[in-house]
Amino acid sequence: MSGTAGESALPLDDQYIERTEYPFTVGGRADVSLTSFSGSIDIHAWERPEVLVVVEKIAPNKDDAAAIQARIEQAGNHIRVDIPRPTDKSVNHSFTTGRRHVRLFVSLPAASDVEATTGAGAIGVDRISGRVTLQSGAGDLDGRGLNGSVTAMTGAGKIDIDDVKGDVDAQTGSGAISIRGSLNRLKVRSSAGSIIVRAVIGTMILGDWNISSGVGNIDVTVPDDINAELDARTDVGSLDAHLSTVTERSTHHLHGRVGSGGRCISVRTGVGSITVRGPQGGSAK
Repeated sequence: MSGTAGESALPLDDQYIERTEYPFTVGGRADVSLTSFSGSIDIHAWERPEVLVVVEKIAPNKDDAAAIQARIEQAGNHIRVDIPRPTDKSVNHSFTTGRRHVRLFVSLPAASDVEATTGAGAIGVDRISGRVTLQSGAGDLDGRGLNGSVTAMTGAGKIDIDDVKGDVDAQTGSGAISIRGSLNRLKVRSSAGSIIVRAVIGTMILGDWNISSGVGNIDVTVPDDINAELDARTDVGSLDAHLSTVTERSTHHLHGRVGSGGRCISVRTGVGSITVRGPQGGSAK
């Protein structure tokens, strides 16, 4: 650790909040790994060559907060934060798990690689250029202005990735997914939830796209200059897509070409409708 941790506490009527700041100096691309047993994680870029990790413990009282231990270490530009579930048997565990958790606030250079995992809680990240991995046992995932490779997985919760440039791999057990940006490789899966994909001008399909939902409508927008093969199927629902060339069409299956063809855009839903639109809201041409 390159700086000295600063600590403050705020006793309230029904909870105790303890806040500690951990500053680090980095000499290039930061590599930050964050793991918490429960609670939200908020990550944003700033212009300083530093990483600031703020750990906010929330518990019914000071003793319960003290049982939450943060393991923080730095090795060069790699910073690791690990906050495991407390195991101190001397602490009163009569309260529910939801009353004891941690909030993490992280500021770091835009050129960084980030991996953030929480057992339960939302994760938000914005303006990062690098490899971003987000994982929550149950919680919403939100990304803005990301450039690079994005992996977002939650057991239950919605996923919203906006203004992204690069590769996206998003999966939720239950919840809607929305992806918007200049996309290269794409894999999107929801067991139960709608999916919206908005590929903007600048998109280059460098690998096959796979978009699927067990139960939910799927709406895909592609730009005019895209070239790909489309294969869409729904077991129960309608298909709405107009392509340059349609090679196969039935009630529940459609195969055709967008532009001059190329990589495959595979769209599947068990129950739901599939719509492929052009960039201005019309049908794909």
